[in-house]
Amino acid sequence: MATTVSICNQALAMLGAKSIISLDDGTTEANLCKALYDPVRDAALEMGNWSFATKWLEIPRMANPPVGEYTSAFPLPPDVLRVIFVGTDFNHPEQWQREGNNIRKDGDKCKCQVLVREVDVTKYSPMFVQALSTYLASELAIGITNSKTMAEYYASTAAKKMDEAINNDNAQGRARKITSNWLQASRAGGSTPSGPYV
Repeated sequence: MATTVSICNQALAMLGAKSIISLDDGTTEANLCKALYDPVRDAALEMGNWSFATKWLEIPRMANPPVGEYTSAFPLPPDVLRVIFVGTDFNHPEQWQREGNNIRKDGDKCKCQVLVREVDVTKYSPMFVQALSTYLASELAIGITNSKTMAEYYASTAAKKMDEAINNDNAQGRARKITSNWLQASRAGGSTPSGPYV
């Protein structure tokens, strides 16, 4: 079973570095892992609509209406990394905009699918663990080996592993085609024509 430390040790092993017992070892390796693990994990999570990190929310409307285009604002929980879809029917998505940590839209109710900051490593799929550890190796490479070539190699390898992990994860259940328009709108935090169902 994977742990935060085992993921860090996989990354360190790729670089030929010494393993750690905990993130608080005080060694160079532990200090670098402690500094980089959380941001690298969050970035890896944002790359896909992972089945282990997606959930549906029904968010109550804020009392005060927002200034601007939409009539209502709905506060997102702090662990939401990305909003995937807003509405109840993928064939008829609602118009919405994310501003800060709020969803802004018309109406009194907000149901949405979101990607959350899942920190429980035991929920990660084996392929995600491999992709994450390789991605972490790419970020650790300069500090551990002082080798730009090593960093670039593992960055390239991580990208391939991440694509494989995303494709494998998306194959579970009812897959939906992701269009470039959907991706662009999702990245912009705005309304989406249709998104993947996870």
